[in-house]
Amino acid sequence: MLSHHVVALCSAASLSFAAGAAAAEPPIRTLLITGHNNHNWQYTSRVHEETLEATGRFEVDVTDNPEKTLADADSLGKYQLFVLDYNDSHQTKRWGEAAEKNFTAAVNKGVGIVAIHAANNAFKGWNDYEKMLGLMWREGTGHGKFHSFDVIFTDTEHPITAGLSNLAAHPDELYHKLVNSQNAKFHLLG
Repeated sequence: MLSHHVVALCSAASLSFAAGAAAAEPPIRTLLITGHNNHNWQYTSRVHEETLEATGRFEVDVTDNPEKTLADADSLGKYQLFVLDYNDSHQTKRWGEAAEKNFTAAVNKGVGIVAIHAANNAFKGWNDYEKMLGLMWREGTGHGKFHSFDVIFTDTEHPITAGLSNLAAHPDELYHKLVNSQNAKFHLLG
């Protein structure tokens, strides 16, 4: 059974943290998982890596080959966080049984997940993945045009949002009609 995790669907801007917090704790060991997407993952993944490391709060490794990286269960033990910039919705590209099993086991042991933008479009029918993310882009989901909107955090005490200000006139695509195909429990942060 999957433990309860909070998944943030966010842009790089919302991953920024106060610079003073970096000195207080050791960096969070992070694996950024990429290599396939309907967006320019070669560019976006590098921006996410640079943004995370610039905060001083994260030490980031990047894999463009999750099939191989995640198949090595022993290497996953060093990570506290997986950042997903991966999407196979336009061309099915699963990671393989060993990689998916190890990924799921690591999350069950407490590794956190951040799903970037289209990562919630991926892996239709992989029930564990859909449970981990909760709200998925599935049939009937969409988004409007890129526009500015306010993001108001409703849980300002959660470790993901603590210390962050609401985002006024944040430019992005606002998803609508996300699907909870696995009836997953989730906690809305904003």
